[in-house]
Amino acid sequence: MRNNSIKQWLSLLVIATMSIACFGYEKAVREFKEFNSASLDGKVIFLDGTNGYYHFKLDNDPKKYGCRPVSADNFGISFDEVALGNNLKKMPHADTLIVIEKGYTYKYVFKIFEDQEKNKSGWK
Repeated sequence: MRNNSIKQWLSLLVIATMSIACFGYEKAVREFKEFNSASLDGKVIFLDGTNGYYHFKLDNDPKKYGCRPVSADNFGISFDEVALGNNLKKMPHADTLIVIEKGYTYKYVFKIFEDQEKNKSGWK
């Protein structure tokens, strides 16, 4: 009888944990889409990898936008790199700083980053 009770509690715990994880993922995806559609001309983005998510924060913007690591990985970003215009430089710490040039959008900047990273031309 006691074993059944423990199994039921464990099952409940697993279901609750999965529900929370799914909710967190959906929220992150929603925020990432919102961030991705924003106009970021001349903005600075700070990235950090806390709690298994990438968190994007614009300068002078108190809100953080989150996404799953796989989303950021798809753009070819790693924590020890910084993209400043057309230059790629190593950072001495784990954060990534990206400066968006005037007239660029988030997708466009990372698309260029991806292309340049693949053929290694024009990057220092």
